[in-house]
Amino acid sequence: MFLYCPKCRGEYLDGILVCKKCNKDLIRFEELPPILPFCPSCKTRYPVGTAVCNKCLTELISEIQEEIPKKEPNPIAENVTIYETSSLTELALIKSALENQNIQFNARGEDVQNLFAAGLTGGYNPVTGGIKIDVEKSNVKKAIEIIEPIIEPENE
Repeated sequence: MFLYCPKCRGEYLDGILVCKKCNKDLIRFEELPPILPFCPSCKTRYPVGTAVCNKCLTELISEIQEEIPKKEPNPIAENVTIYETSSLTELALIKSALENQNIQFNARGEDVQNLFAAGLTGGYNPVTGGIKIDVEKSNVKKAIEIIEPIIEPENE
């Protein structure tokens, strides 16, 4: 029978009780904590099988559940809605433009667009409304300047 380290997942023969790397007590395989995917950018946890963060579109990585650091919200920041959209294409362009300029944002309502499958038909979910793009108050002017070409493209 083998025993495992709950931190590094090292495998040891029966009789050894402590991990040589981590100095943690070894446990049976059945007692190992699950490995859950999470976003390295925003630290959001996802169910097993999820590959991409649906908040910031970052590829997820897997960590042992007890080792995932929790991201504390910034209680000082005051967010302002700068735009609302029902287009997922427009949303992707806006998110990309803001990320390229290192402006933090929140796409409020993005996670619930497919609630009741209403967002799958195109447009916004009539139950939850459109997706609101929020930025910190100090970044409002810069963010609007960045997204204006996306939301009001020049006529050619």
